[in-house]
Amino acid sequence: MRRTKGKTDFYRSWEAYKQGFGCDSDDFWLGNDAIYNLTNTYDHELRIDAQNEDGEHLFAHYTSFSIMDEKHGYRLRVGPLSARTTDGNSTDLGFTEYNGERFSTHDHRPPRRLHPYDYDRCKHYKDLKKLQGGWWFERITLIKDCHFALLFSISNLNAGWDRGVKLETRRQEYFLTSTEMKIRRI
Repeated sequence: MRRTKGKTDFYRSWEAYKQGFGCDSDDFWLGNDAIYNLTNTYDHELRIDAQNEDGEHLFAHYTSFSIMDEKHGYRLRVGPLSARTTDGNSTDLGFTEYNGERFSTHDHRPPRRLHPYDYDRCKHYKDLKKLQGGWWFERITLIKDCHFALLFSISNLNAGWDRGVKLETRRQEYFLTSTEMKIRRI
């Protein structure tokens, strides 16, 4: 899955995220059914690469990655951040916060779960149109206000929300100009 040029609209329906969209030589979402089929046959790891508005390359490598089927809301299963990274630009990118979450789109939100986090307090979750993309935010982990990693939302720095794809973690706030998720069999 890749978002670099901002030409592909990621504000899509549940069905579009299920089937996939875009072009593999450009911006694209592989499709949740395809991701499920790929990651549930063998063990896989995940690497997320991103570039911020200053041109700095960031990455995160997770030791395991898979999603469940549509019946289970494409629930995310992501392992811990790998300790094997040697580059100082390795960061968690906040993705482990979503472990166990079901996928959501503007036209398909999973029912509420009872947990200590109240996603109604998160102003961004209430307006999925503003987020402009599907993601694993059944609940958004709240740290102070609302911190999250929605890696495939608006990427045009001159339009849309703030200055680009906004990534907030416990330590830092980033505005990303490109993001890419790479899945590899281990």
